[in-house]
Formats: sequence, structure tokens, C-alpha cells
Amino acid sequence: METSDGTYSGLRPLGILAALTCRVLGFDTYVWSKSDSESLNADIIRSIGGQYRQAESSVDGPFFSGLTEYLKQMGKSFDMIWECSGHAPLGYEAIPLLSNNGILALLGVTPGNGRLDLPSDQTYREMVIKNKCVIGSVNASHHDFETAIKRLRDIEKQYPGMLGMLQTNRLSIEEVPDIDFANIKIKAVVDLIPPAQWASLLNERND
Repeated sequence: METSDGTYSGLRPLGILAALTCRVLGFDTYVWSKSDSESLNADIIRSIGGQYRQAESSVDGPFFSGLTEYLKQMGKSFDMIWECSGHAPLGYEAIPLLSNNGILALLGVTPGNGRLDLPSDQTYREMVIKNKCVIGSVNASHHDFETAIKRLRDIEKQYPGMLGMLQTNRLSIEEVPDIDFANIKIKAVVDLIPPAQWASLLNERND
């Protein structure tokens, strides 16, 4: 399979899982995010063979975030860009950064009502003349969930223990009302049933 280049903005759980998926598919992976370069998130990306760059702002252009400057420094465009932060301006900024026939996937959701002054004609030409595709995704079918299970197995096989590393906080159902999201490094997991009872439940099901 020909190796493709993929870049990601945003490094919360969704961005990390997207990067892991593309690494097991053999893609060269680059992640650009505000997470500190010495954070656990960044360490995970480097440990799977991806490249990580901490986001820096840029004063060039009406809404450029620094992503454009970062990719220009590398002297390349990308076959796929995954926008996982939910920061809407990044989605528009990413379109010119795609290779011909490239795909931009918008996976984050913005809660705001912001407005932008966009180079609409340039963006339109980029998409039509260079055959670029923009997709948005949040929901999934039954088949997608089956594929996700397979991908998770592939990730765990290629990077043993990695999925466990993403579960940085484990809570009981009683602790949920007092959850402090600021203290969650990557992903919190809520145990509806205490782990100590899992074995007995499995035994009851098998009886």
C-alpha cells in the first residue's frame, strides 16, 4: 500500500484515536495541537512513530492559526487532514493545505456562533479544481461500530497497553457528580459496576 500523509489538529481522545488508527493503517502521521510538547498526549504520538508539534499562533492572514506556517515549514501538503479540536477556523484554513484529491474530515463540534471573513472564491477554486473533499462526521452505523472494534484490536496488537494508557482516570458511578474535568489528562472511564464484581457477573452469565 502506498504510504499517505495525514495531519491532525487537536489532541484530545478523538485526535489520539484517529492518529493511532492511521498509524496501524501505515500512514505517516503528524499532529499539531495546543497540548504541551512534554505532555502525555504528545509522548503517546511520538511513541507510535508520529510527529508532534505544539501549536503556535501566527499573525499572517485574517484567521491563520499557525497550522499553515507549520505545514509550509515542512514543505509538503497532506492527503488527509483531520480537524478534531472543534475550532471552526481551522477547518477553513486546512482546505488549501490538502494535496490534490485530498480529504478534510471535520470531527470536532464548536458550541459558538462565530463568524469569519473568508477568501470564498479561493476556497471554492481549491475544492473544485484540485478535487478536494470535505466531510463531517459524528454519528456511526452498526457496521462502523464493528469496524471500530476491529481497529481497537489492531491498535492493541501493534501497540500493547496503549488503550489502557488513554484511560487516565477511572471513576465509580458515585463519583461522577463531583467530577473535575480539569484534572482529566486524556480520558475518564466510569465503572457502572465495580471491577471487583466483574468476574462473578461473567460466571453467572456462563452458568
